[in-house]
Amino acid sequence: MAAAIVPFISFSATPAAAGVADCNKGPRNLCFWSGKNYTGEFAGSTQIINQCFSVDRPWSANSGWNVSNYKLTVYHGAVCKGSSKIIPKGQKAPTFPFTVSSYKLT
Repeated sequence: MAAAIVPFISFSATPAAAGVADCNKGPRNLCFWSGKNYTGEFAGSTQIINQCFSVDRPWSANSGWNVSNYKLTVYHGAVCKGSSKIIPKGQKAPTFPFTVSSYKLT
């Protein structure tokens, strides 16, 4: 059975210059930036647990902050496939080892 992918559900998106202070903390919240070290375009989201989401933006994520109460797994490929990296709850990732195309909270 193929994994379903759901578009990114955004709670905010702001132009460049949005930093870590713009990341809203919440039990299922995540924040992504297009650049490394929390620079560039910013998007925050609130997500459903155990479901794959795409970074539905004209850019891929290169840094992020898992402000949720869950483990975040980011994937290089679409539909939560390919290379992956786990970001523990509450942890920041100033750079990912690849551009992130999809992700899941578990």
